[in-house]
Amino acid sequence: MIYLIWAIVALTCAALAMLPRDRALRILTGKEALNHNWQLGAVKWMALIFSPIWLILVLFILYALLRTGNSISDQDADDLRWSVLALVGLLTALGGLLGIPLALIRVWTTERQTVTAEQGHITDRINAAVKNLGEDKNVSRFGRYVGWYEGEKSKENFRWEFEWSDDPQIENDTRELDWEVTENWEVLSKTQPNLEVRIGAIYALARIAEDSHRDHVQIMKILCAYIRQNAPAPTDEDNPHHVFWGLVSPSDRTEPIDLLPGIRAIANWT
Repeated sequence: MIYLIWAIVALTCAALAMLPRDRALRILTGKEALNHNWQLGAVKWMALIFSPIWLILVLFILYALLRTGNSISDQDADDLRWSVLALVGLLTALGGLLGIPLALIRVWTTERQTVTAEQGHITDRINAAVKNLGEDKNVSRFGRYVGWYEGEKSKENFRWEFEWSDDPQIENDTRELDWEVTENWEVLSKTQPNLEVRIGAIYALARIAEDSHRDHVQIMKILCAYIRQNAPAPTDEDNPHHVFWGLVSPSDRTEPIDLLPGIRAIANWT
């Protein structure tokens, strides 16, 4: 029995020696199984441990088949019947042993298909979230073109501007409207960012970064690019660090509300 154990240990070490060095270290430390689910890791460990035993059994059955086949010619009718039964049993056992690697290959293939489907699903989620980052919506508002004079009524003092009902541009009492050219209020459609959808897309990307660590860096790059695109520095000379905020009035520190979740997500995962 002790010799069988030593033989199994020797064959296991030989199998590890045939693997690349980094792969063997990952197997010995258990990190190889962490890359996939624990069920597949258990199957790999079982295959690695019991493969020497499987090989010994296959060789033993082949040896038994060879001896049984050679002894058939020298046997009588009764012994021949038992030899045939032995051959049937040995062939059945050999078929079962040969079916074990095929079953393991089928498990590995199923696992690879599952991983591929999961990665495809994550890719679809990322694409949908990135698409929602640029989502806009049409908002109907009242607007009009107004003509007014700044000071005396003259051609030089005439101004022509557009204003929204909720954001009037003509608030100074010194400005006199020219009602002949000022248009009536009309319902106009204005395109603006859909903040609800964009914030949801940012949280969706943050969730994907939490669930899939291999996509973490990619998602952080997407969020950084989104923030750079939608909140660029006014000029290249502005200080990009927090010291710049000390030069800005608190009332002027306005940030798009949809950028705050992205900044928080980057801060939490970097």
